[in-house]
Amino acid sequence: SMSNPSHLRRAGILLVVILILSITLALGLRKTVTLTVDGQSNLVTTYAFKVGELLYSMDILLSPLDELSPSQDTWLKNGDKITLVHAIPVQILSDGKLTSLYSADRTPSSLLTQAGVIALTGDQILSNGQAIDPSLPFPTDIKSLSLQIIPLVGFTFTDGSKRSDLTSTAQTLWSALWAA
Repeated sequence: SMSNPSHLRRAGILLVVILILSITLALGLRKTVTLTVDGQSNLVTTYAFKVGELLYSMDILLSPLDELSPSQDTWLKNGDKITLVHAIPVQILSDGKLTSLYSADRTPSSLLTQAGVIALTGDQILSNGQAIDPSLPFPTDIKSLSLQIIPLVGFTFTDGSKRSDLTSTAQTLWSALWAA
């Protein structure tokens, strides 16, 4: 006997419904998010459910000192923005003592605080030999950072009858006198 055409039609409709549902589900699972790693932003399309899964799927390694927002356990939604700043090695030279640390912070003043190094008002802070403003953050994409603190030195200079109190960040007395 011939198959009932209404059965075929019903099966066909069911197939279409299943197809539409699965496409909708797949699209629902697929999200496009903005991922910024060390200042570099990219649009990423992913089926990952959580932030951690996304990073794992992209072979992005995390260290406990890295700054990630939102956290690894956060559920991903379409349009989310994820920001990761890797911790970098930081070296601080102060009073002839070298302090090393890893930090995701890029602002010299807070790095000094983290290292327990105190810079006094008037001290000069150098990076690669250049005087810097410690409150201004360095670019996020730098791979390491070295800071040097040149202390403000006070001394008295007597020239015959004239007495001058001078302060200087000069490393040598000669360049201090020259600067004065």
